[in-house]
Amino acid sequence: MISEPNKPAPLQFDKTIFHFTLHPQENLVATGLINGKVYCHRYGIDQHDQQWMVKPFKKSCRGVEFSPDGKGIYSISKDKTICLLDTETGKAIRSKETAHDAPLNALLCLNENILATGDDDGVIKVALG
Repeated sequence: MISEPNKPAPLQFDKTIFHFTLHPQENLVATGLINGKVYCHRYGIDQHDQQWMVKPFKKSCRGVEFSPDGKGIYSISKDKTICLLDTETGKAIRSKETAHDAPLNALLCLNENILATGDDDGVIKVALG
């Protein structure tokens, strides 16, 4: 595909994308896929560079969101896990299994201290700190 002037070419993945998010200050995009993988790419007009790829989940990654300061990426999975990844390395900073009783499907990072998640049973939980 030919990119238009001043527009980055599309990123291509071999599996279904469930969610993506853009970094608050840098040209980074994090992507969560159906196979449980999370990718981080640096994007630009001329090219894209994969920074890292990790597979923190047994099942699909249904949501990703950068922390407000951009240092972390929150991610959620059908396997009911919430994982905070380091933006630079992709390594897990912390992880919580069975955060809900049902698979997770929605994620919102309100600020550095408040994270909201929703699940397939219609339950929303707000985590503090």
